[in-house]
Amino acid sequence: MELKIQRKWLARMAEKEGNGIVSVGGLVTLAEKTSKEQAVCATERTALSQLVQWQRRKARLTVEALARKADVDLEEVLMIESGNGSPEARTLYKIAEALKLPVNKLMTLAGLVTERDSSLGNAALRFAACSAPVEALTPAETKALEEFVRALGE
Repeated sequence: MELKIQRKWLARMAEKEGNGIVSVGGLVTLAEKTSKEQAVCATERTALSQLVQWQRRKARLTVEALARKADVDLEEVLMIESGNGSPEARTLYKIAEALKLPVNKLMTLAGLVTERDSSLGNAALRFAACSAPVEALTPAETKALEEFVRALGE
C-alpha cells in the first residue's frame, strides 16, 4: 500500500489536533521535500557514513568487530557505512556508544532528529567534501575527522 500524503492535508489535520508535537503535523516535514532539502539529506548521509567508517578505522575495528561491540547486526553497520537506507535510532545509539560519538549528532546526520542550528550541516558538508575512500587515514583525513568530531561535541 502506497501512502500519498499532501502537505495541505497534513497541515489541516495537525491544526485539528492542536499542532501538538505528537500529531499528524509531525509528518508535514516528510511530505514534498524540496530538491535543496534532499541535497542536504544526501550530504548529511554521506557525512554520517564516512564518519562511522573513519571512526571505526581509527579505532582499528573491522566492520564485524564494530557490529559485535555495538551489539547490532553486521548488515546495519554495512548499510550505514555505505550510505544506503535509513538506520534505526537504536542502531545509531549503539554505534555512537561504541565509537564514543555524540548520539544526538548522529541522529541529526541520519535525519532522525532536526537541529535548529545549521552549523552541523555546514560541518557535514565540509567533511563530506573531503571524504574519499582509502585503506588508511591520511594525515589530512585524520585532521578532517578530528575537526568534525570536535564540531559534533559543540
